[in-house]
Formats: sequence, C-alpha cells, structure tokens
Amino acid sequence: MNVVLNELKTRASFLHKKLKLSDPASLVLVAKLSRKRQWVMPAQWQHKHCLNLIAAQYGFHDWQHAHHVFSGAAIHGDDVGDFWHQDMGFTNHWFSDYFEASDYLTSHPGSFLLPYRRQYFVAECEYLEALQLQPKHPGWQQYEHNLCLSYGSEFWLSLALHRLRELN
Repeated sequence: MNVVLNELKTRASFLHKKLKLSDPASLVLVAKLSRKRQWVMPAQWQHKHCLNLIAAQYGFHDWQHAHHVFSGAAIHGDDVGDFWHQDMGFTNHWFSDYFEASDYLTSHPGSFLLPYRRQYFVAECEYLEALQLQPKHPGWQQYEHNLCLSYGSEFWLSLALHRLRELN
C-alpha cells in the first residue's frame, strides 16, 4: 500500500467516525456526493461506504477506481479520474489523444501535460501554481513536464499526496 492510498483510507476512517457521531458537515458532504453518484444512503454507515465517498470526493467513481489509479495499475487509455483538474477559469488546451497532447507539449516548452479521465490537457505554469502542484519541482523537469510519463513514480505519488493535502 502506498502513501496516497493510506491517506485516503485514513480520511475514510475519519469520515466513518464523524458519520457515526452524526457530524452535520459530514452528513451534508455525503448527501451531496451520494446524490451526485446516485448512491442510496445506507441505514448504517460502514467503512466501505466511506471509502467510496472519499474516492468520489477526489474525482473517482468509487474506491476501486481510486485504488486502481493510485496503485499504479492503470494503463494508457484507462479512466484516471479528474483528480488533477480543477476548474478555475484557466484556458487549458484539451486533447482526446495522448500523442497529440504530447506533441503540443513539445512545441510549447514551459507548459505541463496532465491527465483527465480518458483525456489530456496542457496547462501553463500559473495553473500548477494555483493548484500548488509545485511547477518548479525537479520531478517536472525529469519527466519533461509530463505527469503521464511520471505515472506511478515517487514524484507522481508525492505530488498526488501534496494535492490531497492541499484539497483539505
């Protein structure tokens, strides 16, 4: 188990405890997520429900989806969720084909390629700064500003953990 999956499991455990105590903010969150995913709210919350809710909160269909992506098992063309994207009014360049996105990145040095579900987008440094994705981190240079190339690496996992912590 890696640090990102451990963090998600910890968050699910905290959510489970809060739901057992009928924490109002947690109840609002799970109602919103359940409605969005069209999940039926259970009579009694279990840890597995909270794993799914936490995964949904961070852009995945459910826990299995998040586990698949964060364990490094996803392959080219798999849905990787929308964890790396946040709509903030930036104009990013979108691609359905990885090779087109990679070519665009090559012709636009200083930009960054990130995955989004089964698509890709190229963003400028300001986007990464706004998300606190550390655009000056040496890992970006090592992987040619392409987050897809770094998939499953220590850099990718550390950036994912950093993003999780910034989201809360």
